[in-house]
Amino acid sequence: MATSQVPAAPALLELGDPVPLRVDSDVWEGHDLSFQKPGGGVRRALVVPGFAQAQAESLHEAIEECLPPSTGAGDLELMQCGEYSQAAVEGLLKPWLERQLLPLIRRQLPSVAVSSCSVRRLPSAEAECCADHGHLCTALLCLGAGGVLIQAAAARRSRRRLELRPGDLFLHHFDLAVAYNGRYLVVKLKDSLLSCLTNTAPWHDQLAQEGDADAQLALALQLEQRDAKPQEVIRWLRKSAEQGHAEAQACLGLRLGEEGLRWLHDAALQGHRAAQRQLAVCLLKSGASGEAQKWLRRAGEEDDLEAIELLVVCLVRAGSMQEALCWCLRGAELGSADLQHRAGLHLLAGEGCVKDQAAALSWLRRAAEQGHAAAQNNLGVILAAGLAGPVDLPAAQHHFAASTSDLARRNAAVAASSASGSEAQRLELSAAQRQTLQLLRAEVCELEADVQQEEDVKKEVQKLAALLQQLDSAASTAASGTGTNGKHESGASVSRPSGHGRGDSGPKSATPKRVSEAGATSALHRGEPFLLLDGMPWLSGQQVLEFMPRLMGACGKDVVSYEIQGQSVQSVQSTAPLAHYIQQIQRSEPGSAYFMMTDRLLQRPELEDLVAMPRGLSGDPERGARLSGRRWLSIGGEGAKTLLKRDPGASWHMLVLGRARWALLPPAGIATEGFQGSSEDDAFAGWQEVWLATQEMGEVMVVPPGWWYQVLLEDRVLSITAQFLAPEQLPRPEAQAESGKAGWQRRWVHLSALRCGSGSVLHFGRLP
Repeated sequence: MATSQVPAAPALLELGDPVPLRVDSDVWEGHDLSFQKPGGGVRRALVVPGFAQAQAESLHEAIEECLPPSTGAGDLELMQCGEYSQAAVEGLLKPWLERQLLPLIRRQLPSVAVSSCSVRRLPSAEAECCADHGHLCTALLCLGAGGVLIQAAAARRSRRRLELRPGDLFLHHFDLAVAYNGRYLVVKLKDSLLSCLTNTAPWHDQLAQEGDADAQLALALQLEQRDAKPQEVIRWLRKSAEQGHAEAQACLGLRLGEEGLRWLHDAALQGHRAAQRQLAVCLLKSGASGEAQKWLRRAGEEDDLEAIELLVVCLVRAGSMQEALCWCLRGAELGSADLQHRAGLHLLAGEGCVKDQAAALSWLRRAAEQGHAAAQNNLGVILAAGLAGPVDLPAAQHHFAASTSDLARRNAAVAASSASGSEAQRLELSAAQRQTLQLLRAEVCELEADVQQEEDVKKEVQKLAALLQQLDSAASTAASGTGTNGKHESGASVSRPSGHGRGDSGPKSATPKRVSEAGATSALHRGEPFLLLDGMPWLSGQQVLEFMPRLMGACGKDVVSYEIQGQSVQSVQSTAPLAHYIQQIQRSEPGSAYFMMTDRLLQRPELEDLVAMPRGLSGDPERGARLSGRRWLSIGGEGAKTLLKRDPGASWHMLVLGRARWALLPPAGIATEGFQGSSEDDAFAGWQEVWLATQEMGEVMVVPPGWWYQVLLEDRVLSITAQFLAPEQLPRPEAQAESGKAGWQRRWVHLSALRCGSGSVLHFGRLP
């Protein structure tokens, strides 16, 4: 199994020998800390163990009474510019500040004044180390067990950990980057009372003029906040950057054009992870993917989550699935909800690792707890469909309700329907009985249309139709249950649209039957379209989770052509790597609908076992083998519609993901001159003789030779299509004459790209 490499915790900071600190009659022992800064000079800090051990306990008790009850992080402001907001602690805090803390600090900074005082409860998770340029120095009095992280250089690996106990004091200047967790009394100080009242930091000006690199950076950022001229901001950033200040170099790199790449590179060489990530982004835009991945890895080693997320995408596109999973797990352990979600799907499918359902669910739950909408939806799908254990509809509904995605709302309705269906009457029918029931429903629908003028007969026919519908619903509930391939309707409801230039005397609408593998041969003989159930089990149910990573690993970086279908304008053509296109189709909607089709990708040898001909259509020794043509891959988003078309041979269409609506017309449904493969007509716009069906995930639509068909997608879809020649479906003589080509059976015509639709089937929030 692929494992992540989570870095060890920062090492403990080594303290030197203590030095005596005398203030009036009080004497403490403290530790002076100093760290080299760019351009010369040092960053200073002071640790005084047990500085206010007695007061700490009293302050802690008094503050506990003022703080709102909470177990998480929070702040309580106690004083601003000399004005106390909590009278309960003023009697304890004011004497300590004036008689103990300020005299200690004024040994080095005679005119300092308290700008603010607060109590902070900080989480145990490591925060980002940063410098506080707005205050000259900060004093932390530890009120409970806690620690401080000190980062004295650009790279995070330079961080050191300082453990503190209640009553310990930690004092640091504005130029030192720190982070801390635990409970502290935080006292922030400025160089004078005037600076506190005006909220300014005038000490930066003098220090910047003297050449202090930290002050030059702070002054530049301060000027930018005051809307100073950009040239002035750049001037001070450049002065600091030229002294080797990594943060200034990174800031300068983001604000300049081509020259900025040089500064980003300088900062990246020092281990500045944001600069490393931004440099990689620039390299990716220029097409230097290999060099970009090098810098993303370096930033990832510095625990930059954004860099890790981008690196995972790059590695997946390059087909490096095992390394991608290692970085995915590292980012997941660092707290990235998106990578926790990705890791869960990888482990569930076993792509690049050994399948581990328990770990998969654990990661998905952690992502869902952070509010990741796709993780919440997909966790609900897995629980509702029983993909990783027993079905748990209440838990699934909880996750659907928490998610903000539209798919989750649709899936919640599906799960609710399944739950109510489980309480309804169930009817166990064999495949042959279900086929007979479908035939009866179709005949009753035609009869209902024929008796519109006979009210008494019409009422009786409607009662019969309702009874058959109840039987069908009960049979569907027993047959399908809930799952990613669950059928909550036995088939599409029969529709009888008004005539579309064809009159009212033609054949009425019907619906293709659903048949099993055993009934496929008989269905082929009838010469009518039908839906084959479980024809490709290797692409159904949980197997879909294995197909997508294999497809991405083999073809994810291949460039494909696609189009965006508009409502009244010509489609816009574009190209993109397959993995990128799959992310784009999430934006698809009616009027701006994405789809693509290609016959190149599925020719890969490593995918050959996944695109075998459906069971029931592959022929048998007695009747002769059925030949199948080139496989076409179609992927699209919500709102796409194919042209109305027909193929010279029979064709099969496997719906791997999504939901599609079909409109089919018999060979004579449209009058054409000679054999034409497509028509501008819309079969969904009111044809009398149209056959309507809804294809669910895992079903194979089989279309006889010469039949017209059109497909409408309601959500994201992935389908596989091929033509084939079966002895049962030899063309009519007139169809062969129309084609005008001997050997027409060798002509393979692709299916226009399908688009996905959601309906009574559970959908994953994104393609893995």
